[in-house]
Amino acid sequence: MKKKSKIGFISLGCPKNQVDTEVMLADVVKAGYEVTPDDTEADIVIINTCAFIESAKQEAIDTILDVNWLRENRHLKGIVVTGCLSQRYKEEIFELMPEVDAIVGVGDIEKIAEAVEYAYKNGGKKDVPKYSCVTLPENAPLGGDRVVTTPDESPFAKWALQMERQTRLLSDSEAGATKHTPNGSGAKPRAVCGGQRTRGSVVAGRVEGTASGSACARQRWVALCAEAKP
Repeated sequence: MKKKSKIGFISLGCPKNQVDTEVMLADVVKAGYEVTPDDTEADIVIINTCAFIESAKQEAIDTILDVNWLRENRHLKGIVVTGCLSQRYKEEIFELMPEVDAIVGVGDIEKIAEAVEYAYKNGGKKDVPKYSCVTLPENAPLGGDRVVTTPDESPFAKWALQMERQTRLLSDSEAGATKHTPNGSGAKPRAVCGGQRTRGSVVAGRVEGTASGSACARQRWVALCAEAKP
């Protein structure tokens, strides 16, 4: 893979995911890649997912489908999925979500640069095996360099903020909150390379009603739950 290819990051879920994202940011920068805050300019997008509750799984799948729009409409080469979704559904994710080119488990984030290189070279190729590195979560190395993207707040303040966001997420889900639209209306903010961005801006200009819509995400989520092994 050529150096200075652009890597986009999307971090979903809990503060631990944000820290893991910061570690992966440092790893890809050390490997010589350029990190971009604009997913539409990225060659590879890394999506650090959560799969703790139903709405989190739906958001993760919807995000993957949204980002895949860039493969046909921009110059995206591949999608790397990390975090809980790849850990929990490692046996099912490639079959049910062929948009994904590589997965890395929560205990294997030190392999992110290797996964990025593989996805860049082989992303979208039908006859090439997908990249998978998912071992036990306890294998995760402690410490490591990070690109800090969070404000200088106390751990309690960060925890309280996250709990507030999760409460709003659950409330929105129960109330049938408005889904995202291409212009970002009705969208929930999320952290992308440390900034807050509405979901609609990830794929600015995507036409609503395509296969990347939320109904398709729901179908994928149901399929994952049906296929998941205990």
